[in-house]
Amino acid sequence: MEPIQKLVILGLLKEGPKHGYKIKSEINKISDIFALDNKSIYYPLRIMEKQGLLAKTKDRLGKRPEKYVYRLTPQGERQFQVLLNKSFLSIRRPTFDIDVALFFLPYIKPQAFKHSLSLRERVLKRIEKSMKSMVSASAKKFNARHLAIIQHNLDLIATEIKFLNNLSNILKKA
Repeated sequence: MEPIQKLVILGLLKEGPKHGYKIKSEINKISDIFALDNKSIYYPLRIMEKQGLLAKTKDRLGKRPEKYVYRLTPQGERQFQVLLNKSFLSIRRPTFDIDVALFFLPYIKPQAFKHSLSLRERVLKRIEKSMKSMVSASAKKFNARHLAIIQHNLDLIATEIKFLNNLSNILKKA
């Protein structure tokens, strides 16, 4: 399990006990803001329970079927703080698929490469436009932490677009 996935699950449970479906739906809500693999929530929950980070109890609401409700244990609280602090200090270099393509640049036909750069730039500009309109259309919906994450992503996109423009200019001169 990825540390980021563990951090998100523990953080959501820090807000209070939740059943698996609720955790999954909350992860889906924030997945617009940052990428997180959310294929299965129950497997990571089982692992974290075995590690002593979570405790589960059965709960029934009215005539509905019983559900397992997960809550943080004291060990889970400590692990959340450790992972949270590590995430602020983590300076892992991000990897981008384009880096691999650039490594093999001599094997790409120049026209195909220029076309791919142009497509990438258009896609990034669409994403940038979408994120900006998402913020302006529903600024009240987002709190400061959401806006900080979105701004960080917008800055990364702007840097990527600048890089692509510089690369295109270099290729024009070559």
